[in-house]
Amino acid sequence: MSGPRRRFLAVLAAAALAAACQPLPHPFAEDRPPASLLTMRDSAGVSVAPVEGEPSATATKLSAAVASALLQREIPASDRTTSLGSYLFHGRIERVRARDGKTTLTAHWRLQNAAGEPVGERTAKLDAAAREWLADKGYDPAYGARPLRRVIQKTVQDPLAEMILSGRVKDGEKVTISATKFGLTFNGKVAAAAA
Repeated sequence: MSGPRRRFLAVLAAAALAAACQPLPHPFAEDRPPASLLTMRDSAGVSVAPVEGEPSATATKLSAAVASALLQREIPASDRTTSLGSYLFHGRIERVRARDGKTTLTAHWRLQNAAGEPVGERTAKLDAAAREWLADKGYDPAYGARPLRRVIQKTVQDPLAEMILSGRVKDGEKVTISATKFGLTFNGKVAAAAA
């Protein structure tokens, strides 16, 4: 082989080698998912704002209790932090003394989406008879008021949550909780029948 021919074959081999090192086309290059599928939202939990109103001792503890109740139902919630995609849960309680001397405790709840638009509102009233019934059932001489949380969860939170989830309590509807000799009533119905 002569010199020019040898050079030509060397250049041809180098060109073939360079062509072989080029990236191969991707077989699924045009098969891409839509951008909306690839967009990841921040976690959509619930941020519980500090509860306002009187009695202040109850109001200060209520936001942590609400966050804890939501977490028990496997709903991400916090009374300390928030994220961009969080729903916002606001609460206000007020104590009203009627002319007959009986005291009623009213809780107003409002849930807003991340954009600040209202999602739902609820109002619950707890009259003096229900408060006394809960205090009686939730007090133990050996443990003090420690059992009260479990009594409230079992007799108020659980039946009320079932009523809301089943649709028997509509958005904006008021629920009055009272006590009779049969136990707590929700809007005049015994808790077992109401739940």
